[in-house]
Amino acid sequence: RAFAVLMSFDMVHRQMTLSQISRRSGLPVATTFRLLNHLEAIAAVQRDPAGRYAIGPKIWELGILAPTHDVIGMGTRPLLLRLATKSGMMVRVFVCNGEQALCVEEVLANGASAPGSGPGMTLPLVDSAAGHVLMGGMTPAARTALPLTRTTFARMEESIPAAMERGWAQRSDAAGHVEYAVPIRAEGRPPMALSLST
Repeated sequence: RAFAVLMSFDMVHRQMTLSQISRRSGLPVATTFRLLNHLEAIAAVQRDPAGRYAIGPKIWELGILAPTHDVIGMGTRPLLLRLATKSGMMVRVFVCNGEQALCVEEVLANGASAPGSGPGMTLPLVDSAAGHVLMGGMTPAARTALPLTRTTFARMEESIPAAMERGWAQRSDAAGHVEYAVPIRAEGRPPMALSLST
């Protein structure tokens, strides 16, 4: 139930009241209040003077223990910034999170960030270049376990080997935005993708 409370936060709902958290988590208000008190005591959530809750620093401390942090953490941000500056593109690092590609790092040449983007944003695996690269890093059994239709699975099984053979994937949308992605291979780390997009 504590995870239901924590998982009620997302990029759109970064600060919420008790009743909003109760509604989004599906838990009774009294239970939510009790859980929030416990989570606040260990700094997993924090409360502002207006009574709104947000994710606390303890979650960040735990997050940096994730295997991906070793790769994107110490010392790589300047490299990502240099790549963003030279290419003029948005540079992101993604990991697989269920059937989504989860952004764990984002760097723009001008330092700005698009609304709804940044660390924590997700893209569907099947509709993003980063997703194709991440799926290419999965075993066939792991890809089979994804909740895909037969048609989508067959399409992915055709396109992923071609992307892995050439070493990169590309996707574009109706608005003309283009995304390129390459795998990040690090020993003992989960599949990751480096994505550049216009």
